[in-house]
Formats: sequence, structure tokens, C-alpha cells
Amino acid sequence: MAARREFLKLGLAAAVQAAGPAPSPKASTTLKPVAPPRRFRFEEATVVELGVSMAKGDLTSSALTHAYLDRIAAVDRGAAGLRSVIETNPAAERIAASLDAERRAGRIRGPLHGLPILVK
Repeated sequence: MAARREFLKLGLAAAVQAAGPAPSPKASTTLKPVAPPRRFRFEEATVVELGVSMAKGDLTSSALTHAYLDRIAAVDRGAAGLRSVIETNPAAERIAASLDAERRAGRIRGPLHGLPILVK
């Protein structure tokens, strides 16, 4: 128990040191208002939900792929400049369209048919 307390003390000391000095009381503490980010339509969608939407014809692979590419452009390559997505497939939209054509023809490869993926 004592070793754990010592570890926590050291961690707290390191965090305080990393945070730097506290701002002076005269420093402005007002934050600029930031508009809340627009909620991404597929933010919490599951693979099953997306598959059901595609099976019902409410969603296409092309539309989903386009939405995710737009999301990557806005969040990863936008003002924040995260650059965590190294590369996207330049043929992604063409591939999505061909998978939509397969679905319309009744050929479904499996539960992930037409769902875009991101490998990290």
C-alpha cells in the first residue's frame, strides 16, 4: 500500500510540474466560444445497423464511403490538422459503387459487404 501511495505522489508531482505555473489572477481566463461540432450521422452506428440499412436500401456503400471520406477531410485534415490517417484509397468511391452494384444484383459477400474500413 505504501509503494502505491508513493507512486501516486510521484505521478501527481510529475503532472503538476508538466502543467507549469498557475496563471496569474490578472490573466484573462475567458475562453473564445467554439461552436459545437456537428454530430456525425454514423458516429455510433454499429456494423449490424449499417448492414441492415444497406439491406433495406436506406443506405448505399457509396453514400457511406463518401460520408466517411468527408469526415476524414473535415476532422483529420481540417483545422485541427491531426493527420492521423496516413492515406485513403483513391479508388474507395469506385470500389463502393461496384459493391453497390453487386448488392443490387443479389450478390452479397458477407456481413461486411460494402462497409468501408479504416486500418490504424
